[in-house]
Amino acid sequence: MKKGDPVLHIFPRLPEAFIAQIGTFKAGGVAVPCTEMLRAKDIIYRVEVSGARVVVAHTSTADEVEEVRGYPSSSGVSAQDGFPCTRNAVRLS
Repeated sequence: MKKGDPVLHIFPRLPEAFIAQIGTFKAGGVAVPCTEMLRAKDIIYRVEVSGARVVVAHTSTADEVEEVRGYPSSSGVSAQDGFPCTRNAVRLS
C-alpha cells in the first residue's frame, strides 16, 4: 500500500470499524467505508470504482470478500491475518 491508496473497509457498526479507519489513516491510506450488507458483486463494483488495492473485512463479512479473490481483475490477491477483529485483509493487486 502506498500513501493515498484507497482501502475498502467492510464492517458492521462496531468500534473496530473506527480502529481500522484510524489505522488506515496512520498508514497514509484513504478509508472507503462500506456497509456489511455488500455481496461479492457489490464489493467488486466498489473496488473497481474506488481503485482500492486492499480490503479490510470484519469476520462477519469475510466470506463475501473471499469470493472476490477469484475475480479476474484481482490477480495477485493474498490474505493477511493479524487484525484482531478481522479474518482477512485482502490485497487485491
